[in-house]
Amino acid sequence: MFPLNRQAGRLPSLLLTLTLSLFFGTSTLRLNAAAELSRRSFALAAADAEVTLEKFSDQAGAQVVYLIEDVRGVTTNPVQGTFAIREALDRLVARTALRVDLDGKSGAFVIRRDRQTRPATEQIANPNTASNPPMKKSLAARIFAVLTAPAVFAQAPAAKPADEVVKLNVFEVSAAAPNRYQAAEVTSGGRIRTAIFDSPQTINVVTEALLKDVGAVRILDALKYVPGVTESTLPNGLDRVTVRGFQIDGATVDGFYDITQANIDPLTLDRLEVVKGPNAILAPTGSPGGTINNVTKKPLFVAPRHSMRLDYGAFDAGSIEFDSTGRLGDAKSPFAYRLLVAYRDFDNYYGNTATKRHTIAPSLTYQFNPKTKVVLQAEFSRWRAGAYLGIPIDPSSGSTNTATLLAGVPARRSVYADDIYRVDNRSAYRAVFTSDLNDNLSVRVAARQAYYYMDNQGLNFANAIPGGARDPRTGLYTPGLIYGPGPTFTASPAPAQTRFFTRGGQRSTVTDKKQNFQNDWVYNVKISEVSSVTSAGFAYTRRLPDGPEGVLNENLTNTPLNFDGVILSPLTHTGVINTRDANYELTRQFYANESLTFLDGRVIVSGGVSKLDVSN
Repeated sequence: MFPLNRQAGRLPSLLLTLTLSLFFGTSTLRLNAAAELSRRSFALAAADAEVTLEKFSDQAGAQVVYLIEDVRGVTTNPVQGTFAIREALDRLVARTALRVDLDGKSGAFVIRRDRQTRPATEQIANPNTASNPPMKKSLAARIFAVLTAPAVFAQAPAAKPADEVVKLNVFEVSAAAPNRYQAAEVTSGGRIRTAIFDSPQTINVVTEALLKDVGAVRILDALKYVPGVTESTLPNGLDRVTVRGFQIDGATVDGFYDITQANIDPLTLDRLEVVKGPNAILAPTGSPGGTINNVTKKPLFVAPRHSMRLDYGAFDAGSIEFDSTGRLGDAKSPFAYRLLVAYRDFDNYYGNTATKRHTIAPSLTYQFNPKTKVVLQAEFSRWRAGAYLGIPIDPSSGSTNTATLLAGVPARRSVYADDIYRVDNRSAYRAVFTSDLNDNLSVRVAARQAYYYMDNQGLNFANAIPGGARDPRTGLYTPGLIYGPGPTFTASPAPAQTRFFTRGGQRSTVTDKKQNFQNDWVYNVKISEVSSVTSAGFAYTRRLPDGPEGVLNENLTNTPLNFDGVILSPLTHTGVINTRDANYELTRQFYANESLTFLDGRVIVSGGVSKLDVSN
């Protein structure tokens, strides 16, 4: 370890700089300010910034400073002709997420990703002044001083006073990037982007990398890696989960809640964000156990790229996926697209159950400038899955002894034909506008129109002679006993149980359409050592039937089932309608939230108020 001051000498300081540069994954090439106005010939094609910035340095005969993490995934513009170096560099990154800054002291050009900047009050000051003691400087400022100081000192003219310290502009350095299974930010604390560490709630993120690596064909395939999330009923026919003991029906997509019972196709998702506990902003009427927000993939401003994935196996595996995204037009085009197509057709593990579904999701982004854009998305999905209801528990199992499956029946046994299924047809259209109006104020405006159709044929079992009953005084099932009428509820021996089960059920069709509008504002400010984030917003939801009725239920019958001689037969539609419903809902939500950060981020205080009006 070398001392961090001028007296350390040039060679040791240079060695320290190289070591830290490798550790933090930075590229530390320098450009002398005197070369800024010199003219050079450039021949650079549109390509990834990691490649073009190096080529630019070679062709300019100069050097540049940037973080590999900042420029990764950005496609720069073509530059052809003779230009001043600064002009060529500006052309190279125009209309991308990158910007060029010139440090007035060192003469270095710094390439940064154009993200929300730190407040101007946070500066790297002279460490020798009493008003700015060294311990008050941010970690990023201290690391950057280490990375840049040796080169600056080496170039300093001999005429400068021996005790003068060169002061540089603020330069952010990431000490450690998350791995491919981690995320640094989420949008599910509210409807705004928040650092996970700064969120007052427990939030787990399932990244796209994990979704791909586990070969997920349902989001449940990846959610099982999140603590506190377990699979609920109808395992292959419905993405129904339990979070912290509370069951969740439906799905939340990009902050919009759906009553849909179908599985969300993992191909369309950039990540899953699991918010543990109640969420008054994202899900004010949702499960107290938590919220699972499905964040969809958006168009990327990169050179067009395409991928295809094939999946084949004996069970739950038989898919084709296609993903294409990139700019529309040349490198300066403000348009980017994305097209997601998935087709899945496979048998499930249980008898007479299979899944067939296809999803098409096109989207388009128009970028007004690096801080303002609008995203238009559409999604069309058709899905059919056989419903597995399991096999009965042995009726001799009571509430206080060990429950076993019915003797002599394999766990994979199909107890119905393949006409027990769930069908889900969905279409949704979303528009999202986001903008950083200035360094402190951001806005999000989002709207959606969604259509939903479900056709569900369900079947129920009942033992013809159960061989037991529930004790009305305790609520416990007691095999071998039945009970008389109250108030005595006299117990007597039950008739011998039978291996015959009656079967019946109903067919439900649901047609819905839903309209959503959301508007969110965020104001960031730092006053002295206190950082404040104020968010406020409004949401409107309207649900109504997409037809004469929202829900139509028809009775179904089936022949009794003898488990000693299973004969499967199709369901019989009775034509008897037992329910007609027309569901209407109108919801208005208002909220405001404040988060204060003290002591260099060590203390975070968050609180807010929410008002919800619901009529249904």
